[in-house]
Order: sequence, then structure tokens, then C-alpha cells
Amino acid sequence: MKKYVLTSQNLTGSVIFGYDDAGLLVFYDATPAMITEKQLLAVLKNLPREAQDLQALADKTKCTLELLPEDLSFEVFWNKYDKKINRKRCEPLYKKLDDTEKTACIRNIKPYEDYLYRTNFRGKADPDNYIKKEYYAVDWKRER
Repeated sequence: MKKYVLTSQNLTGSVIFGYDDAGLLVFYDATPAMITEKQLLAVLKNLPREAQDLQALADKTKCTLELLPEDLSFEVFWNKYDKKINRKRCEPLYKKLDDTEKTACIRNIKPYEDYLYRTNFRGKADPDNYIKKEYYAVDWKRER
């Protein structure tokens, strides 16, 4: 199954769509999004039944569409973050995140590390602090 996340500047949170191997809609989840009734009706009215129709919806609504990584497990995060400390505190925090936040958590590790290198910052945050302080939500490419 492939999962896509639809985000927008006009939308707090995101909408997640899931498609089977044949490209047919299996589920959608708007619970991570704080959307108005009008926005929800627009999504439902234009619900893309096939994966190929999803990009058209994103273009029409001026949203951003991303393919979620297949594996959002804690192990993937733990190994990619590569600072093996406070696992017992970190794992429950990670498991509380929704799929969109887990995706951001994993994808934002490299930009965070690049920021640390670029600014000669010595200490990488412990993984539990990276999650608690929502470092995954920071646009590290813009930070100086």
C-alpha cells in the first residue's frame, strides 16, 4: 500500500490517502488536519478514487503532495538519528506521533544535521529531545 500526505498553507495538519497496489483508494484520513467544513466537503467532493487522480486534486487545490515512506517504524528513526541514548524515553514519544509527524521526524534528520554542521554547533540533541521539542517541525534550511 502506498500512502500520500496532502498539505497546504491553508490547512493546519494534513490529509492522508492510502492506495492499494492496483492504485485504488483504500482509505483517507483527515483527522490529522484541522480543516473547515467547506474544506472537508471539497476533499470529499473531489475524492480521488485512483492514485493518478490525486496529483490533479493537489494541483487544483494548490496543495503539496508527498509519498510517505513505507516504513515509519521506531527502528527506522532510531537508526537514522544515530544517537543511541534514552531509548526508553524516546520510543513512547515517537509512537504517539501520527504518520505525518513520523515522516517529518525521519525526513528532517538530515537537514538538522546539516544545520549543526553549517553552524559549527557541537551538540546534537538527544533523540527524545528532538521529538519533545519538535525539532522535526523546524525548517532547518532557513535557520542560520
